[in-house]
Amino acid sequence: MHGTGGTDGGSALKNDDEGCRGAVGRNIIGFLPGKNTSGKDKYVIIAAHYDSHGVIDGNLYPGADSNASGVVAMLNLAVMFGKMKELGRDYGKNLIFVATDAKERNSAGAEALMAEIRSGSLRNPSSGEAITMDKIYATVVLDIIGSTLEPIHKGRNDFLIMLSGGQFTFDLTRANEGPGLGLDIATNYYGSQSFTEMFHRRFGDQKVFTQNGLTCAVFTSGITMLTNKTSDTAGTLDYEILRKRIFLIFHWLEKIL
Repeated sequence: MHGTGGTDGGSALKNDDEGCRGAVGRNIIGFLPGKNTSGKDKYVIIAAHYDSHGVIDGNLYPGADSNASGVVAMLNLAVMFGKMKELGRDYGKNLIFVATDAKERNSAGAEALMAEIRSGSLRNPSSGEAITMDKIYATVVLDIIGSTLEPIHKGRNDFLIMLSGGQFTFDLTRANEGPGLGLDIATNYYGSQSFTEMFHRRFGDQKVFTQNGLTCAVFTSGITMLTNKTSDTAGTLDYEILRKRIFLIFHWLEKIL
């Protein structure tokens, strides 16, 4: 694993966030190279925002589900793919793992990432080549992924929602056939076309990616009554189901790489 600064074994701090009312934010970026296919490099960006509301009027908003759960999923995926590379497995596309800052401030971190890509300043740390928009095969957003409080179907806590505009759904179905998986999956937001469109294209970091013309898949377990509340604590998450969701996303990623 490389940071974008080229440091083995870690991630590099990147990007002053210029959309935060004078505050400074940081995106943290890690890079895992795929097969060496000169001139044909493609990239999959896996992103999860790590900011929350913090402390407001003396009240702590822990952000366990929104979005420590997404960051945990992203970091575990990075470890899993790093281990696969150590074991000799190479994938056809490069992986970029991004912990984005300032999602709660109009997704300024995702905007900063896009600005780097558009300007050509985000580079492959192995080859030095610019990572341009045409080389981004897909973006993946992990946001609110640890709860079982809002199941798709009654009695099925082992569920996962993917919003992707119809892309990669067959790959998800195939991945879900793996041993120990078989989650209750949906490719819409609780059956609502308008909410599916909103959460895929007009909400969160995914809004930035889709508005820049990038293919984006969003994985979530849905907004709950605890989201963005002081009660969004670690004790409300289902860690065994979160583990299964991470494995499903891992196997899905293997199919699209």
